[in-house]
Amino acid sequence: MGLPGYMKHAKNAFLKIQSFGRFWPADYNVPCQTDMDVYKPGALGSMMPCFEPEVRKAYVDLLKQGWTDALRTLQPQRARIYTFWDYFRNAYARNAGLRK
Repeated sequence: MGLPGYMKHAKNAFLKIQSFGRFWPADYNVPCQTDMDVYKPGALGSMMPCFEPEVRKAYVDLLKQGWTDALRTLQPQRARIYTFWDYFRNAYARNAGLRK
């Protein structure tokens, strides 16, 4: 399916459930939208699909449909809120992560 195909599938699923007034909590590998969403901006860009422009655009399209990024709604300016830390180099203890 590939990542762009997955995002299209996710978008269609969101459209289907939107009319039910529910929310869909999960780990969607949220594209890092700002430098606040990653420990070292630019360092991981070529290694992580969530940095790709088409994935970011697909995510923005979901937000335009009325879905809410709950974390950024509640903490719009707070940096270093991560949901992923690599398992090596003591990343968790250093809070060297990214939001995905």
